[in-house]
Amino acid sequence: MVFCSFGGSATQANFSREICQPASLSEISVTNNFADHVVAANWVWIRMKRILTLPLLIALCFLFIFSPQTNKALAYDNVYAHRDINRCSIDKFARDVSFDIFGKKYKKFKKYNFARNTYEMEGYAIRKSGTFEVETCLRSRNYQKWIEMGGYSADEPELYSSLRHFYDPLKVQIDKHTHRNVTYLTDHASEFLEKVNDFGNFLTGKFIVDPRMDAREWALTGPVRRGYPENKYSLSKGIEYMRRAWAEKNIKMKDKLFAAAWRSCGETMHLLSDMTVPAHVRNDAHPGYPNGKIYTGMRYDPYEYYVTKNHAKIRAWSKLKVATSISGKIGDCTDMNNLFHQVALFTNQSFFSSDTLAGKNRNGQQVRSANGMRPYPKPNLDRCNLDPEGFYVDKRTGFHVAHADWADNTWWNVRNYLRQTYIPAIASDHYALYTDEELVIDQAKVLIPTAVKANCKLLEMFIPEVKVKLKSWDDKNRTITGSITHVLSGVYADKTLYPNQRPLRFNSAGGRGKSWSNIIINKKRFSEVMGDYLLKIDDNKIRIILGKKIELKNNEINLAQLNLFFGGFWVASNDMKLIINDSMRPPLASPPNTDFNDKLNVTLSSPDGGSIVYRLNGGAPTIYSAPITLTETSKIEAYADRDPYSNNSISSKSAVFAYTKVKAAKKSGCWVLAKVISINGCSFYKHECYKVRCSGGSGSWTVHKSKSSCSKNGPKAVSGSGSYSVPPATLIPGDKIKFTATVSGANGYQTSIAVRFYNSSKGIKFNKKGRANRSAAWSNSIARANTSRQGSVPPEANFVVPKDLNVDGLLVISGGGTGGNFQTSMFNLYLYKWRK
Repeated sequence: MVFCSFGGSATQANFSREICQPASLSEISVTNNFADHVVAANWVWIRMKRILTLPLLIALCFLFIFSPQTNKALAYDNVYAHRDINRCSIDKFARDVSFDIFGKKYKKFKKYNFARNTYEMEGYAIRKSGTFEVETCLRSRNYQKWIEMGGYSADEPELYSSLRHFYDPLKVQIDKHTHRNVTYLTDHASEFLEKVNDFGNFLTGKFIVDPRMDAREWALTGPVRRGYPENKYSLSKGIEYMRRAWAEKNIKMKDKLFAAAWRSCGETMHLLSDMTVPAHVRNDAHPGYPNGKIYTGMRYDPYEYYVTKNHAKIRAWSKLKVATSISGKIGDCTDMNNLFHQVALFTNQSFFSSDTLAGKNRNGQQVRSANGMRPYPKPNLDRCNLDPEGFYVDKRTGFHVAHADWADNTWWNVRNYLRQTYIPAIASDHYALYTDEELVIDQAKVLIPTAVKANCKLLEMFIPEVKVKLKSWDDKNRTITGSITHVLSGVYADKTLYPNQRPLRFNSAGGRGKSWSNIIINKKRFSEVMGDYLLKIDDNKIRIILGKKIELKNNEINLAQLNLFFGGFWVASNDMKLIINDSMRPPLASPPNTDFNDKLNVTLSSPDGGSIVYRLNGGAPTIYSAPITLTETSKIEAYADRDPYSNNSISSKSAVFAYTKVKAAKKSGCWVLAKVISINGCSFYKHECYKVRCSGGSGSWTVHKSKSSCSKNGPKAVSGSGSYSVPPATLIPGDKIKFTATVSGANGYQTSIAVRFYNSSKGIKFNKKGRANRSAAWSNSIARANTSRQGSVPPEANFVVPKDLNVDGLLVISGGGTGGNFQTSMFNLYLYKWRK
């Protein structure tokens, strides 16, 4: 009879299964050892050695080995219970993340979507289970199904998995070979292997050894141990498959690696669930048999039997509240070793297994472990109350831990166990359960939610923490760039599981990267499968080229979001604004704003490409194709457009170019105002009690009281104001220009204005009284005007621009006046560029 693990092991098939995988996935494949087949006859040999003759033994062994009827290991059986637990765990995790609206618990998954999807990844699955070996084949499943399948495959082949699905967190038992307290299975292990190897050596000359490995080590790293190969679906292997899946560019291989990663996760979840089975954390070996028979003195586990019988209720049980004493500890776990230990310790100290009762029953009789193992400190019948229905209730936890019929039954006594050794399944009372189904259901209502919560924690730590960010938008090429960032957290921050300690790097799959993304623009979803856009990801660098089908709104903000698929879950990027007008530069004109004589040819161009649409003097829009010939003063408005025939095309901001026609008689040229330079005026009174503040080009200035104190003998502080005329933007040789200036205020009666033109603006400095230190090339002034009236007197004069003045220069306009007891003066400078 085979040992049974409650939910099976994390990578069952590693030792004996044949996996027909390609060389590129050779890490996952394992070789088959025919010597392992001898285990099929182990308990037959052990229990019937004294009775049967050698020929009959050989015949029975071969019958056992090649029989199509293999014994199923029950555990939380892998056909129903473990799959159900894994499925419930996935559903609960996805539900919890989706309802964590404010990101209090799952903040790092705020942009994730774990909804069930139809994308299937082809990988290696078990086609036919077995006691000694399994048949494998390629299957296509989505990530949820691969995790569910991990709940099944962890128990296959059943015989070899059974030795590695136990973990004793208290190390109560002692290995008789090493004389050390150990965590792995020792119950019946030595006797079992001695008899098996006697027969194995006789038949094949090969031996089977005890790996001496507990479920935690097998699930997390599964190293090579005493002839057993490594676990190809351990959690550390799953992390490696995930890393390789991210980097892989071949779509078929990418699928296989993702499938292997999720299967590894599912098998680890199976083993973690086994930590909620009392027999698996209390060194209680047990056979699995579909009819629940006692076989050769070893009883099947009643807890596993009844949970399997009631597996349809697992989904309802999984939604029950987790015991407070373990819920917080699971949530606080930051590494997988501690998570396994905390769950196993909770189960170990909360419930008996069928062969590990301890304490005195209601009749005062001492009950000892039926398998001869050392008793565990908790629970204990002595510290239990017996309720009216015959259930032992632990005073500490309030859990139902045993039933009187179970604790009182002599079949659970060691002396009866010895008697059963020589009675292999003959008496009808060997079918007795020795426990109550109601008791098991009470315990399952505590343990199943615990298993699901622990598995949710495993998923939280195994799923990579990913951030997808869109960074820049190139309107010219309709290209979006971004990045993927993997944060080292969860199992990826554990050096014992992920020694590499380098963030994962994602590459899009060649040939069908289209199925791994979608993009949402202005609330409309687009698909790469349909050719809406092209996506390329190289080592976490994202590049998206938008196709013609994606129309962007003109002169409006367009919002874009990328969703990437990472083999099992979707991650959304940030929302990025695609602002059209700000991303395309306006057209250029050659020459730019200028003056011309009889005609002028204007050439328009776009620095970012695209067609040019223009209006001439407010006329109809026209698509530019050749230089525009101007013969009159004109204004050209133009913008660049990707597609001038589409209303939704991308356009730039408009640019305006103004051209002024010059009379033919004045072909010598003109000056064009290029820049205005303003200099604050200042008082010329010796005490400097007043200052003039003016804004260049506005045409006025105001006299304000100075912040400095005035002399006692100085004049009273009186404010005044003035205005001046602003010169035109264009000075044409020979033209007359009228300038005026006024000063108003109390007793104001004198004003003056002067205009000077300097050949160059370089090196010109003004003294305290506003005079330049160089002689002006051209100047004129108005004589001082006097009046006895209060108010303002506007001085006024015409200036003729010299015909022979044909250089760049600085025009200085100065105005001044007095108001009886104050003086003001102002200066404004205008820089002119000569245009011929």
